[in-house]
This record gives sequence, C-alpha cells and structure tokens, in this order.
Amino acid sequence: MSLPRYLSQLSVGTKLNILLFVIFALLVGNIVLTTQFNIDTLFSGLGDERVADEDALVSSRLLEFNENLIRNAQLLAESTDAIRVAGGLRDTSGIRRLSESAPYNDVVVEVVNNDGDVVFTSIPPGIGYMGTGEGRAPLVDVPLLRGANWSEFVLEDEASGAQAFIGASVPVINEQGNRVGALVLNQPVNVEFLNGLRTDREAVDFFLVADGEVIVTNSEVPVPAELVDSMGAREARLGQSFVNDDTVIIEGIGETRVAYFPFRVNFRTKATMGTLIRFDDIAAARQQITASSILGVVLPGALALVLVFGFVYFIVTRPISRLNNVTEQMAGGDLTARAESSAEDEVGQLATSINTLASQIQARIADVEEARDRAEQSDQVKSSFLASMSHELRTPLNAVINFTKFVARGDLGPVNDEQKETLEEVVDSAKHLLNLINDVLDMSKIESGSLNLFVVDNIDLKPLVEQAVSSGKVLLEDKPVEIHTEVAEDLPAIRGDRQRIVQILLNIISNACKFTDEGSITVRAYRADEEVIISVADTGSGIAKDDQASVFQAFMQTDLGLRQGGGTGLGMPITKNLVEAHGGTIDLESEPGKGTTFTVKLPVTSEQLVPTLA
Repeated sequence: MSLPRYLSQLSVGTKLNILLFVIFALLVGNIVLTTQFNIDTLFSGLGDERVADEDALVSSRLLEFNENLIRNAQLLAESTDAIRVAGGLRDTSGIRRLSESAPYNDVVVEVVNNDGDVVFTSIPPGIGYMGTGEGRAPLVDVPLLRGANWSEFVLEDEASGAQAFIGASVPVINEQGNRVGALVLNQPVNVEFLNGLRTDREAVDFFLVADGEVIVTNSEVPVPAELVDSMGAREARLGQSFVNDDTVIIEGIGETRVAYFPFRVNFRTKATMGTLIRFDDIAAARQQITASSILGVVLPGALALVLVFGFVYFIVTRPISRLNNVTEQMAGGDLTARAESSAEDEVGQLATSINTLASQIQARIADVEEARDRAEQSDQVKSSFLASMSHELRTPLNAVINFTKFVARGDLGPVNDEQKETLEEVVDSAKHLLNLINDVLDMSKIESGSLNLFVVDNIDLKPLVEQAVSSGKVLLEDKPVEIHTEVAEDLPAIRGDRQRIVQILLNIISNACKFTDEGSITVRAYRADEEVIISVADTGSGIAKDDQASVFQAFMQTDLGLRQGGGTGLGMPITKNLVEAHGGTIDLESEPGKGTTFTVKLPVTSEQLVPTLA
C-alpha cells in the first residue's frame, strides 16, 4: 500500500516526528479523558451524597419543626388563660402575655371557641398576617369534632401578596374535661424560617414554590423561572422527591444542583421546597484536581516527547540527511563525495556501502570512459571508411552505368535484342547498388553528425509531391494499384532542403508502392496552423504492432520487408532523421491486412533552419 502523495514527499525525519506526535497525542488524550471521566465520576458521587444528605436533613428538620410546633401548641393550650379565653372570658391579658413570650414570640397565636370563631389573635411584630379580628374562621382547619391534634400548610392569598404558614391546631380542655375550643399556632414560612433550615450550611439556599410561584426564598439571587417550571417541581407536588442530575449554572451562585422536596404537613402536600445546593467548592476542587492531573501527564509527556524527538534527530534524521546530501552530490556528478559515519548500526553500514559503491562507480566510469573513447575512435574510423568507400564506389559504378548504356544503345557497335535486355538489367542492378551506397553514405553522415542541409525559403511542395508520385508509379509496374493525390490549394511555401524533402517523399511513397499489391495509395498535403501535413496511406499488407518500432531503426527490417522489399533497411531511418532535421515529426499508424499510413509534419518556417545563402 502506497502512502498519499503529500506524505511521500516528506522526509523520513518529518514522518517519524509526525508519527511520534500522533502517538503522544493519542496517549495523552486517552489518559486525559480517562482521568477526566474518573474525576467526574468521583465528584458526581460526592454530589449525589451531598444531595442525599440534604434530602434527609431537610426532611428531618421539617418533621422536627412540625413536632415542636404541635408540642408548643399543646403546652399553651393547657394553660389556664387559654382555657378561660376559649371558654368565653373577655379578659385576654393573661393569654396575650403568654403568647408574647418564648417560644411563641415568632408565631401567630389564635384561640378558637367551640363554634369555630376566633376569639383571640396575637400577631408578633414583622409578621404580615392578613386575617385579623374576632369572629372569623382560623387559617387552619380546626378539627373540633375530631378531638385530635392537627397541622397543615396554609397559603394566605390577599391583595398584598401570598404568604405561607404552617398551622398547628390542638383542642383546649377545661378542668372538667370538656373541650371548650382550640388553640392554633401559625408559623410563617419566611426567610428566617428558611435560614433555620439552613443552620450552618452556607452552600444551601431554599425557595418555596406554591401554585407555580416562588412564595419565599433565602437566596441572594432570583430563582430562575425554568427551575420553578421544571419537572422536579411537579414531581414534588405529587409527593415525590426529585433531584436534577444535570448541574445548573446560576448567575451569582455558580455551579448548582437542584433538589425538590414535597412540603408535607400531616402527609398532605400543598407546596414544593426547592433546595439550591452549591457545588462551587466541589467544582473548584474538581477543576484543581483535573488541572493538576492533566499537567502531571502533559508536562512529563511533553518532556519525554522532546527527548524522543532529539534522539530521533541525532540518531536517525541527521545521519540520513547527511547520507541524502552525499547521494545528491554523487547524482550531481561529484563522485568524490563520501559519507561520514562513526556509528556501527544500520546507518553506519549504509554509509560504508554508499562509499564503497561510489568507489566502484568511479572505477566503472573510468573503464566506461576509456571504452567510450575507443568506441568513438572506432566509430570515426568506420564513418570515414564508409564515406571514403562510398565515394570511391560511386565513381566507378556511375562509369559502369554510363558505359553499359552506351553499349546498349549501340554506340560501340550493333547489339541484338537479347544483349540489349541483359545490358538494361545490368544498368538497373547498378542503379540499385548506387542507391544502396547513397543510403549508407547518408546514414554514416547522420551518425557522425556531418549531415548538412542546403536550406532555402519558398519551397513549393506541390511539384515535389507530383515528382515523387510520378517516380513511385514506375514501381507499381502492372499492379492493380491506383495513386491518388490531394494537395490543398492554399498549401504554403516552406523553408528547408529541397532535395532532402524530395528524398523524404520518395522514400515514403516508394515504400507504399513496394508493399501494396492491390487497392490504392493516397497522398495528401494540407496546412494545419503553422505546419504542413503530408500523409501517405496505402491499402497494403500493414505492419504488426510489435514490428512498428523497428521500422525507424537502422539496418532493421520486418519479416515482410525481408520477403518483399529487400534493401538495407535504411530508407525509413534516414527519412525520420531528415524530417527531424527540418524540425518536424513522422508517425505511422498500421494494422495488419488493412494498410499503413505515414504522417509527416513539417513547420512552415523552422527556427532551427537558417538559409544557406542568406
């Protein structure tokens, strides 16, 4: 599996550092998350314990207060003054003095006769008690007919606002054992009452909810409306305690858990006591422990990472970088560069191997340069020999051709038809041999770099194409093959060597004529932008795909070429070199049995060609 491109372009040291950083990040992240989870679980358990403790404490405090209120009511109801007032005595000074003494100085005291009418009321200062005056019904439902102690929660709702009370009612019995009335203690549920529930716990605030409204609270900040309307309050009204599992952030208080307790009196729930349990101390401790735990992991981990990075740099990255620099110098041609390494590990062994390889390459290069010099010398000798031999052979060969023509024409005496036919065959063979010698001479010039072009401007290609086509027709003899010529009227004049362009056309067209036994040959010439395109398409035997590369190689011929064409195999290689010398290209497309198309592209004006006589 290959690496992505952007990673494969990075150095080995960078990849190692990235890998180490990722491993470090995953390790630290896992430790931090695990530590955070354990800390949260621990402090969540502490929070649950605190909420449970508050639930039990508030419940016990309310129960204790209810019992004390009934006990105080019983004590007051047993006094002589209470019995007299309940029995109809108009002098209430005695009961008033008792009601204003401890433990009755913070509650509303009412004495009710057997008719259920209030005959005495004592209201301590600061208590906003709305119901005053005799002859009215008490706040608490006095169970005169039951003859039992009774207590309940009362919400007094007047125009000035709502106020909550806990009322305790006990019967008043005279000396004869007859019930003459009832005594009622109404304890206001106010801030002082809530502070009494708090005792020394500063991290706890209370708020009393009745009929969807906060009646009283000892919190210094307003109770958010969403806490009043929450599910907990409704559950608590049904007589079930409820604790919000989620921590609530209250402005001015901070991190808080909210618990809702039913406000029960005689097992009847008419209101909900909400408890705001502050967790700022737990939150601060959690944050401190979390921060210290994370720092305890991150700092040593970072230090270890720095040490590992340093180790990787000095042991791996820097030695590899030095080796890379040495190899780049060698690739640039400086084979005297050597890798320095005193280590005996794999990097040191690699440095030794590189040095050994460099020495071996130097020795091989020396041998290659010596062999190249010998080869160049041999090639020069070969090219000189071929050029000399070609020149020396062409002169007597031309003489043979000319003298044979003289004899065939009868200039040296009469010849019969059989002799003339034989002499013409000699001329044809000599011309073929002369063409082969010319090809060898051209190839030797190309290989030695001594081929020179006679460059001129304004070469008209149309007559050159017609000349090459006319010469090709001779090769068709009696073959059922037609040659079609399509030369565009707007064909531009080009720059080049006229004779070499003719040679290019002759080689391609004669090649098509040689390998086409029937059908047609189409020669096209047209302009495409700043190029002239010349294509020769035949319906001949075609060239197999595996043989197409050898068409343009010197002295290489396909099996079909050897069987049908003969020759030296230099025609198309010479053509390719001549086309490229003009700044052009040559391509072929062929399919066995369907023919071959050679396409030559020549620039109209090549920058690499300079007119010879300019």
